Amino acid sequence: MKKRILLTSFDIWLNDQQLNSSDDLLLEVTKLELLIPDGLGFLRQLPVDVQFASTQVMKKSMQFNLITSFVMAWLQAVHD
Repeated sequence: MKKRILLTSFDIWLNDQQLNSSDDLLLEVTKLELLIPDGLGFLRQLPVDVQFASTQVMKKSMQFNLITSFVMAWLQAVHD
């Protein structure tokens, strides 16, 4: 089975924040198109809302064929 990785980052959430360094890093990695393996996906600037963000991660994971029993258990725990 081919390994797949989904890298995520959250949006800024404090009024005085100008940037999010983890999101800036993902942006720079996405610019390296030739170096990105097929099994690497990105979901950037997730809202800082656990319910909404977990739903977005689940949708992207399904598109990316990344859903595993671990991911499903985590998402279920978040929604409960």
